[in-house]
Amino acid sequence: MSSRAEKPLSAAQEAALVRELFATLKHLGQTHFKGALKPAQLLLRDAEGFLGRYLHETRSIELSRAFVHSAPWGSIVEVLKHELAHQFVLEVLREQEAPHGPAFRAVCERLGIDARASGLPEPGPNEESKRVLLRVHKLLALAESDNRHEAEAAAAAAQRLMLRHNLESPERSLDTGYAYRHLGRITGRVSEWERRLGNLLSEHFFVEVIWVPAYRKQEQKRGNIL
Repeated sequence: MSSRAEKPLSAAQEAALVRELFATLKHLGQTHFKGALKPAQLLLRDAEGFLGRYLHETRSIELSRAFVHSAPWGSIVEVLKHELAHQFVLEVLREQEAPHGPAFRAVCERLGIDARASGLPEPGPNEESKRVLLRVHKLLALAESDNRHEAEAAAAAAQRLMLRHNLESPERSLDTGYAYRHLGRITGRVSEWERRLGNLLSEHFFVEVIWVPAYRKQEQKRGNIL
């Protein structure tokens, strides 16, 4: 991530950004909701206190102007998914419930959308917690060994770790939904060394490597990011 502050978007850049946001909305409507949603109006607002919201009365999705100007493209897309899920619950399922009620959460879980009010995925366990959890899982796997002494020692070690770190269920502790991180910059062409780097990451770390479409707001160009 660059520490250099980006210049404010011009009127032309914002207009291009809105067109790209609307195109992304249409794409998400097809890929995630199979065309069941009628296109909603899209507006940018200067109001604070929200990143995005769906207004059923006017069939519109409002996004914070400051947010879409400054946030990474992946975060903006997550908020769009979140608001489309609200629209789906109200217009297709016709459920009248609290904003993040059971129907909404079920839709988000089924489609891999973050259901929290912010609309943004939060990080999973920190690296130290991940190491402990993975160690417990490996020990529990060894506890299934046919070698009685090895199995008993592994089970005892796993129990000690779980007690020390207050883990009731390692499976539940690892079940944190999903989190993502964009690496590098949005690029129009993925080079060979970047593909090799992606292969190394997937081989040696507990991640899935995906190149996703993204939009460069300043240059008004589409690209890809890891």
